[in-house]
Amino acid sequence: MTEVKIPIREKDYRFAYAGFFLRLVAFLIDMLVVGGIFTILKVFLPLDMDASILSFSLEEVLRTGVTLAYFFLMTLFTNGRTLGKMILGLRVISLTSDKLTFSQIIIREVCGRFVLNKFKILYLIVGFSPKKQGLFDILLDTTVVKEDIFEHLYGENL
Repeated sequence: MTEVKIPIREKDYRFAYAGFFLRLVAFLIDMLVVGGIFTILKVFLPLDMDASILSFSLEEVLRTGVTLAYFFLMTLFTNGRTLGKMILGLRVISLTSDKLTFSQIIIREVCGRFVLNKFKILYLIVGFSPKKQGLFDILLDTTVVKEDIFEHLYGENL
C-alpha cells in the first residue's frame, strides 16, 4: 500500500493584511492614548522632569517606558490588539502558530518599538512588503490583519 502525501499549503491572507496607512492611523490613536497616560502620570507623580538618568532626561525615560509598557501590555492582554487597533478592527497575528507567543510580543512590542522609534524611516517597510509586514514582523513571522475580513475569508476566529 502506497502513501499519498497531500502538500500542505500555507493560507494566503493577502486580502486581510492591514496596509501602511491603516496601521499609521492606529499608531497615531495609540500615541494619543500614551500621551494622555503620560500627562496623567506627570500630574500625579511629583518628579523633577529636568533630572537626568545616564544623560537622558527623566521625562524622556518615563515617556519611553510608558510607550513600551502600553504596547507590550495591551498586545499581551488583548490578544494582539491595542486601543488604536481595536477602533480600526486590526489585530497582530502570528503566521507560524495559532496565538502570538510571549517572545513574539516582547520582541515586537518592546525591542521593535524601541528600534523603530529611533529610526522612524523603517516604518515605511510596511508599505513595500508583500505581506504588509514591518521589519520586526518579518523577523518574527507576525503581521497585522483586518479582523472582520480575516474571519470572513478564512473562517478562523481570532
